[in-house]
Amino acid sequence: MIIQSKQYRQFEKDCGYILQLYKTSPINYPINLKATFYVPDKRKRDLTNLENAIADILVKYGILEDDNYNIIDNWDGSRIIYQKGVEKTIIEINKAEVSIQ
Repeated sequence: MIIQSKQYRQFEKDCGYILQLYKTSPINYPINLKATFYVPDKRKRDLTNLENAIADILVKYGILEDDNYNIIDNWDGSRIIYQKGVEKTIIEINKAEVSIQ
């Protein structure tokens, strides 16, 4: 069994307070999920791990029905930005443009 760190659990809880303001029916159609992570220091971070955490949190709080590829079509534009003393995450969800080939 994997146990999340205390810092992660607090981040998840903090997200829950904010996400409850946006809760409607869970999204079940293809979306572009963009996450911008502002970090206060130049410590190395793994963008993929941060994206996975956001996806799990959005499912946990009922924003997304699931975090599989049928719903999260892409993560275009997600990035980590160093800004001294600033720590915040901005999440943008847009309906994905589906092209038939």
